[in-house]
Amino acid sequence: MRNSDKLPLEFLEKVKALNIEVTPIKILRSSTFNFGKSNILVQTASDLGKRYFFGLNYINAEEIYKLDNSFVAFICGSIDEVVFLPTEILVKHLFYQY
Repeated sequence: MRNSDKLPLEFLEKVKALNIEVTPIKILRSSTFNFGKSNILVQTASDLGKRYFFGLNYINAEEIYKLDNSFVAFICGSIDEVVFLPTEILVKHLFYQY
């Protein structure tokens, strides 16, 4: 199993260890979960020399954006390096011109 395949499982175990209820959400074959009161799309990438490629599908981003209190968790090569981005900000930058 590749590291990028293991990272979401490690991330979920860490969340569960904090006694947060984790429930999968079916959104177009994505790794989306309900963590307590938040809805989170988990994206992983391997470390490519401090550069990361996540391959986020804009349709998945738009679908998670429709959920209340939603975020994207970008796992940057390790579960010790995770960036949480509110989907409101992400979608604004993906779809709208300034």
